[in-house]
Amino acid sequence: MAEHTEESLLLQDDSLPDKTSDGATRSSSDRDLHDTFSLFKLYMNGKMDNLESRLVREQDAMSKKIKEEVSIRFKYERNRIQFKFNEETLNELNKLYKLIPSTEAQSIRVVLDLLDKVKGLIRRFLKITARTLAQVVGRIISMAPVICNVARIMTKFCYMAIECRTEWDKWLLFPCPYKVLSELHFWLDNITSLNIKLLGHYSKSHVIYSEASGTGAVAYSVELDKKNFHETWDFSEAQESSPWRELKAIKLALLS
Repeated sequence: MAEHTEESLLLQDDSLPDKTSDGATRSSSDRDLHDTFSLFKLYMNGKMDNLESRLVREQDAMSKKIKEEVSIRFKYERNRIQFKFNEETLNELNKLYKLIPSTEAQSIRVVLDLLDKVKGLIRRFLKITARTLAQVVGRIISMAPVICNVARIMTKFCYMAIECRTEWDKWLLFPCPYKVLSELHFWLDNITSLNIKLLGHYSKSHVIYSEASGTGAVAYSVELDKKNFHETWDFSEAQESSPWRELKAIKLALLS
């Protein structure tokens, strides 16, 4: 009985599981699971990065496409509005043109428009741009066939101011502001009287050579009995501008 029991115990010991082998199996399984999870995580991270890059590219492409479509649409609308505005402006100008009875009225309109421009420059003086001043001076020069060399003589300092510009649409820094203002006042006071030329009543021209300095003036008339003229300026005349002294010398030469 005792032997049987001992044998039975030995058999039972052989049938018990090996704890060491079971622990090693479980450890290996855990490592396999951990490696599998790591590989899966790495795979998913790569997929997410690719998906994110693709979404960013598609978003950029869509944004660019929308901007292009909006730009084309705005350009089309702007051109349409501009065309309509130009068409309406031309229609209004044609209506106004039909109301002008003659070329004389056109000449009066040009002079009145120039007077308004000159008044605007004087009113905003020291806060005018080179472009604005150049537009007015250009209109004065365009009248040179009628008002002759006075157009160039009495815009000398305006030209100097325009040449001193830094940019066309910035305020001018006048080198001689009072001289420019004096020229603008000259045109405001005299443009109406100077804008007259009777083409059918020409008199014989006279050639006069003159020179005016800060102290005096001399002149020599070729076709007026070859008269000579000379005069010394008084204090007030010496303070005037060079164009004024030149014109004064010619006037005195003709009157002498």
